[in-house]
Amino acid sequence: TNLPKHKEVEYAGVAHLVSDIVVLDEDSGKVVVASGDGWAQMYDLVKKKREWDTRVFEEVSPAYQMSEHLLMSPTADITGDGLPEVLLTKTPSGNQYTGYSTTGRAALCDSAGNKLWDRDSYVWPGAALETGVLEGKPVFLEKGDLGITLVDIKEGESVLHTIPTDVLNSPSVIMKHPAGNGYLAFSSASDLMAISSEGAVQWHYPRITSVEAERGDFVGDATEDVLFWGDSSTQESSGSVPVYDIDGKSVYVTEPTYAPQGRDPEARLLRIMDGATRATAWSYEVPYGEFKSMGGLKGIQAVPDLVAADGIQDVIGYREDTAFIFSGKDGTLSTFSVGQPIASVDVIRNEASGNAIAVGISSSLIIFDSAGTPRWTTTSAEWAGDRSGSFMALDDVNSDNVSDLAVISTANIMVLRSVAATDNYQLHLTFQAEADYSISEVEMVPGSD
Repeated sequence: TNLPKHKEVEYAGVAHLVSDIVVLDEDSGKVVVASGDGWAQMYDLVKKKREWDTRVFEEVSPAYQMSEHLLMSPTADITGDGLPEVLLTKTPSGNQYTGYSTTGRAALCDSAGNKLWDRDSYVWPGAALETGVLEGKPVFLEKGDLGITLVDIKEGESVLHTIPTDVLNSPSVIMKHPAGNGYLAFSSASDLMAISSEGAVQWHYPRITSVEAERGDFVGDATEDVLFWGDSSTQESSGSVPVYDIDGKSVYVTEPTYAPQGRDPEARLLRIMDGATRATAWSYEVPYGEFKSMGGLKGIQAVPDLVAADGIQDVIGYREDTAFIFSGKDGTLSTFSVGQPIASVDVIRNEASGNAIAVGISSSLIIFDSAGTPRWTTTSAEWAGDRSGSFMALDDVNSDNVSDLAVISTANIMVLRSVAATDNYQLHLTFQAEADYSISEVEMVPGSD
């Protein structure tokens, strides 16, 4: 059957479309259809007739159906007639907004087509309000100032309970109520999490946006292994806005209002795959509470043997002022603090006295042994006269079995070579930027001269 037209609506030649369909009762074949003009109808599929036709939202017209959706959620039986009621949500389409929006509305219709109430509501774009039951009372879930509120469906106003969302790593989440005391929270920018009605984490599944991999010898057999690490960094919007015509066709995208800003990758998960068996040798996940408060690990890389003197590669990274060292063989973790925010970590190969860790901080470099004991400290100002410079570990330039260094500033690149196989360095070469140019990014190319 065709959707009915209504004299109260100015269609202006625009065909209204079906927005949503829900089944009220499978046995009797009763379904409710929501349409783009703000009306809802119940159809009896067995008798093949429309039982009622109700105007739910007066401010909706077909001209807006490409930017707004009318969605539905069956509720528990409130009126006692043996059929569910229907909670209707007017929500912006998901491709135009992010996060919760106050432009939505909610309404409740009983199974006879009577509109019991309607009001403004916080809604998630493109999603219907979630329904559930709290201590025997039908409720719907709505974002509040202090968390997710459980609102009495019967009259649409009374907040019966608030679920704290402090534990979530994104305040803007869709919340579902599968059953019992558990609630499922998720979004495109957060973990998948189950929390209790008191806001306690029951379990979570990390949101991973990208995965990196590096080959290495970690297990200790003749087959190469693989280090995987996954991060949760998010590229921010540039402020561009898509523009659509009245039929929902894309017209153009506005110019960016600012340059996109991305966060440095922050690894949440590390995993070593045994190259011979394809099994996981060991894995590490940043504890959820630590990730939420401090973030993940940066600078993850496979490095020459640092711990256990077993000749097997290990894994390093850093977070805030702490360096992390993982045994490549079994994942045993050791850490040490340098007392200042870390900008980089690398390894100094030193076959005479054991490999060391080069930690870059603000305009300085400190070389530590694997136990976290400082061996040598220098600053970029000592070499380049520039406090904004940085350091990079190089291969062995002078063939003394000790890694050498580069000091990088906007005007110069200075190569430092180790002295007599010790942790001290002296100036070897200087490369100056050409006139009217500055040095911004430097990369070491393996196998180059």
